[in-house]
Amino acid sequence: YYRQVAVLIPEEVFFENFLEGQFKDVYAAEADKLNKEHVMHLLALMRQRLLTIAGASQEEYALRGMFRIFDVDGSGTLTIDELGGMLSKLGVSCTEGELLAMFRELDTNQSNTLEFEEFQVFMIHDPYTKYNLIKQ
Repeated sequence: YYRQVAVLIPEEVFFENFLEGQFKDVYAAEADKLNKEHVMHLLALMRQRLLTIAGASQEEYALRGMFRIFDVDGSGTLTIDELGGMLSKLGVSCTEGELLAMFRELDTNQSNTLEFEEFQVFMIHDPYTKYNLIKQ
């Protein structure tokens, strides 16, 4: 099947995008099946560790500095890969499905990237407190 598709699509980039699109739907379906409380617990854990690094400071300049650290490509936004890198540096382990579910939860405007404003809301507003009590 994929050989036939590769013949129909002349450039590698298009073929790669096609494959990613096929598997993105699988990951999205898996993410929908995840336990919402577990995903929220992972977000709470990530937020708690970020606040520890920031010295509990929620000042905009401190948050912008932290955001830039994890914005590896300097685009001004965080991709799902950069979010995965952030989680790794923070010592929060998760599956790809959990990562996708976390990303979807944080990406409130559904732009497929996390803008600073979304990150700032995540860090300042804490709807995650009740999930801190859940064990992994």
